[in-house]
Amino acid sequence: MAKPAAEWICAAIGLVVTGTTFVVVAHDLGGAPEQAPMIELAVDGIIDQGEGYVVTFSARNVSEATAAAYRVEGLLTRNGAVVERSDVTFDYVPRGSTETGGVWFTHNPAEFDLKLRSLGYQQP
Repeated sequence: MAKPAAEWICAAIGLVVTGTTFVVVAHDLGGAPEQAPMIELAVDGIIDQGEGYVVTFSARNVSEATAAAYRVEGLLTRNGAVVERSDVTFDYVPRGSTETGGVWFTHNPAEFDLKLRSLGYQQP
């Protein structure tokens, strides 16, 4: 007894979906050299909280590497001297993503030189 055409079509579709899944997973798993995440930091705004100030910012991961426990430090300086520092840790910054966060200061960041910098990360 011959198999119906619909059964052959469903089997072919299943084969294509399964094969594509294996190819995508195999491509994502290996072959790419290890690289450090490249994360661009940009200040989004300064919010007056009454008893302090929050500098909000975006961390955009423009690389193919993912960062875990990614730390960012905010510095307020005047004439090269550090007046205040604050930091935040992102649990996870996936490749190609943008995460947002903030650092708190007691001094008004608008009155100082503000710098954001990456401190470190872990391989996930």
